Amino acid sequence: MKTRTKIENAMGEARADIDHIRDRITDLSAARERLESFYDDFATIEKRVDDMIARYTESRPLKLTSLPFGRGASWSSPENDFMKAFERSPLAFFATLVPERLKEALLADMPRDGLSPSDRAAGKAKLDREILTAEIAEEIACRELEAALGVEFDRRSDVNPAILLAPDDELINGTAKRASASAAPDRVDEAR
Repeated sequence: MKTRTKIENAMGEARADIDHIRDRITDLSAARERLESFYDDFATIEKRVDDMIARYTESRPLKLTSLPFGRGASWSSPENDFMKAFERSPLAFFATLVPERLKEALLADMPRDGLSPSDRAAGKAKLDREILTAEIAEEIACRELEAALGVEFDRRSDVNPAILLAPDDELINGTAKRASASAAPDRVDEAR
């Protein structure tokens, strides 16, 4: 009876270890999602606003066709031209007339402490490496439990397929880690 209890305890501990690893993977994946959706830094936002204003200005949305040209033409109000330009695109209209004021208004409430593209990429790469390491540990633990029990153990639906297909020796010596590292960054996005 003591042997059976020891075996049951060992299996319970092994399952608890796998659950702990899976919780870690869930936490890391959630951190990656938060990082992906965290707002951009002010410099990136400002560049996007500058580019947008430049695009609108280059498109020349305000064409004053009602002004007189040639001899004998009489003055007519450009009001219709302004109204047409405003109806087509209010942002283009303001970008043409008052680009600095439009920029100031658009940036007034923007966050100042967001992530730069390089910081976001570095953070994602770090989290992807940690997720990959945890997934390899999870797969090794699952395989060890399967070998001990002689039954198949359920896998997570979003696990990296390269890890599932890797031979035991590649998982243990880290070869699978290098082989699946290139698939890891996109794998998390595709799974969600």
